Amino acid sequence: MEKGRRELYDWGETVEAEFFTHPEPKYRMRGDHVLLENGQPFFPLGFYDVSWAIPAAERLAMAQDVAKWGYNTVHVGMRGDEYECDGYGAFLDACAKLGVRVITEFNVNKAESVIRKYRGKAAVLGWNPGDEPAPKGITPAQMFARYDRFKQLDPDHLAYTVICVPSQYANYAAGTDVLAPDPYPVPKRGVDVVYRRFKEAKEAANKVDTALWAVGQAFGGQKYDKKGAWPRWPDAREFRGMSYLALMAGAKGIIYYTYYDGSFDIRKAPDLLEAVKAFPAELRELVPFVLDGRGELLAENTDGVYAMAWTRGTERRLVVVNARDKEAEVSLPFAGGRVLFGAPRNLRTDGGRIRFTIPPLERVVIK
Repeated sequence: MEKGRRELYDWGETVEAEFFTHPEPKYRMRGDHVLLENGQPFFPLGFYDVSWAIPAAERLAMAQDVAKWGYNTVHVGMRGDEYECDGYGAFLDACAKLGVRVITEFNVNKAESVIRKYRGKAAVLGWNPGDEPAPKGITPAQMFARYDRFKQLDPDHLAYTVICVPSQYANYAAGTDVLAPDPYPVPKRGVDVVYRRFKEAKEAANKVDTALWAVGQAFGGQKYDKKGAWPRWPDAREFRGMSYLALMAGAKGIIYYTYYDGSFDIRKAPDLLEAVKAFPAELRELVPFVLDGRGELLAENTDGVYAMAWTRGTERRLVVVNARDKEAEVSLPFAGGRVLFGAPRNLRTDGGRIRFTIPPLERVVIK
């Protein structure tokens, strides 16, 4: 249009457009931020292993353990000596045989050589461009530049970023495929802190079409008790409750911290370890509903009770979490009543509602 006039002109020119079809990435997010692996919905459930300095054999033993327990993902660090050899490639090959996907943390100054070398490995799920950048003075602009560089090198896999400062969720959400907050409340705060934090993070992430995953607390005590911040690890109730609260808040994956990090070794936390081993089989009942169902929040901190019902086709699942250390009375609109997990008391259904008493800090899953 000519400036100042509302008249269109045909300049008599033609424009030829070329269209290119790019292959679909191995990993991408669906419109609802569910992860697709080769086009199929996938729920990453895994563990950290802070493996910068541990023997390679111990890192492999960790991957074998978590695979045996039913987890499908690990977040690990490259050893210093692995930049000059192919030892890390052998680890990735072993993980592929185990059915374990890998998110790798490494020296970002060597990003080009590392990503080019290993991006073709079957086990690769994604790359970590920098852990908890905000308190380290790494700006959102710097993280976005890393993200851009990573994605140009490897569009097939994800960038995964952990943010530990809630006020910074929105600032860093655009420069990653996955925003993964890591609130660790036990034992100084209630487990429902994770719900509030993940809900805040989901709003920030989804505004810029970024997915939300949760970093769940699975550590404490041991050497952490001397630091004073986490004098004990979560018990089985807290571990399960925090996991379900993360799902209610909208997380589409959970990576737990940690199998091992120098201050904590989950193999020396027997009660937590048993809960960790049992949980994948329990969660398997709900994952199809989280991936392909519709969630409806039925209670949000109603006397400490949180509840969500997921519907998938004609089937429904109800999850209720009591975030307080005293029992609570539950009354929810839900037609059903077969308990899959948990031990509610006085369970009854009438008039399209389900009622029961839920023990302190417990979860109940009902079909």
